[in-house]
Amino acid sequence: MTGVLQESPQVAQQDLGKAPAPPPPYASVSGLGEPNVPEGEASASADEFEVMVLDPVKLGEGVQAYVSYRVSTKTTLPQYRYTQFSVIRRYSDFVRLHARLADKNSGIIIPPLPEKNVVAKYSFNTDFIESRRRALEKFLQRCAKHPQLRESTDLQIFLEASEEAWAAEKNAHSERGTMAKKGKNVGLVFKGLGQSITNALTGDAKGPTITETSEYLKAKDYMDKLEVNLTETKRQIERLNRRAKELSSSLAQFGVSIILLGASESGTMRDAFTKVGNKADELAQAAKKQAEAIEINLEEPFKEYIRYVMSVKDVMEDRATLLLDLRTQNQSVSMKTSRLEKLRGTQAPPEKVKVAERELQDQTRKAEVAKERYDSIVQQMDHEMATFYKERSADIQTCIREYASSQVRLSNEAAVAWKAILPALQALHEECKEQVTPPSA
Repeated sequence: MTGVLQESPQVAQQDLGKAPAPPPPYASVSGLGEPNVPEGEASASADEFEVMVLDPVKLGEGVQAYVSYRVSTKTTLPQYRYTQFSVIRRYSDFVRLHARLADKNSGIIIPPLPEKNVVAKYSFNTDFIESRRRALEKFLQRCAKHPQLRESTDLQIFLEASEEAWAAEKNAHSERGTMAKKGKNVGLVFKGLGQSITNALTGDAKGPTITETSEYLKAKDYMDKLEVNLTETKRQIERLNRRAKELSSSLAQFGVSIILLGASESGTMRDAFTKVGNKADELAQAAKKQAEAIEINLEEPFKEYIRYVMSVKDVMEDRATLLLDLRTQNQSVSMKTSRLEKLRGTQAPPEKVKVAERELQDQTRKAEVAKERYDSIVQQMDHEMATFYKERSADIQTCIREYASSQVRLSNEAAVAWKAILPALQALHEECKEQVTPPSA
């Protein structure tokens, strides 16, 4: 193993607009501690699996520029060589991992990646990069939590592969694999559509009719409505965030202006206005933190769940493709069965009958394989959807609760701040009363 990657302080706080020294190359694995214990000798915490995405660093310039991340893992899963290690990965590596997981795990809802934003990427906005870092970390954490994905060889290679091993993996699994799968699915679709058109024209609809359950159709309808509702809620959350940022800016500007106003005065009035301005600045900082909290704890989770809905729909499309293939295979079985019956009924030559029998046997096996694939994705999706509903409910409730709590904290801070300067304002009020000359009779 070459080029061990050492744990380093956070780079996230650096000015990403500058060009910091590049991190160590992809010579990835950093064994921090003892090698992992063999299976059967693990402690009670053998299922520990923590993944963090840290230290975003800009590399390159112009259109060739990109951001690398340190992916740090801590685990006691026996298949890993070390209990603690780190690698350097970039966004395109996460995309490749996501594609591999989707290809190999039919029926599993693969956690979504953050969307690709070319404009924001090339501006290297610090907020965008930090937001992407959090989303990439969430993706890996969800994978690590999933009972099947956490055992994935592809995930393990991504997390601990050396530079040479990761490069070899990328070369071995090029875009040909993904395109081959897509081509296969497209072929199934066109084949099914052609068969459906033929049946519609000829009236031949023999064979068992397989339809989706009413529960599944309700789930599809629910996902459509959920996407609409989440999108609208996200839009309103973005408005709340803009208002919080505007409030922060307005309070800061008010604080400056009131201090300048007091500077032209003297005595109690000057002191009172200075206190008001300072408190306004404090509240501006609180409002800024509030806006950041809205973005992290409310806006980003809702964005992720919109992407999660799209992941669910991807699995539903796979299920629809397999159902279409099953229907097509069953129709072919029915057609070959009818042909064999006609040959037998017309005393056809034995050779033709044998050929038709072999074709029917082959087609029956194809139909059985299609049935197994469809049943498998149905069973897997039942479990996945139950988990999705449970986690969605818990996550969204947590988001709303955290937002409500932050609103309470901000309101309390504002009340305490304004209450603290009331004595100075009251003293100023009394002083002004004393200075007023009553009108002459």
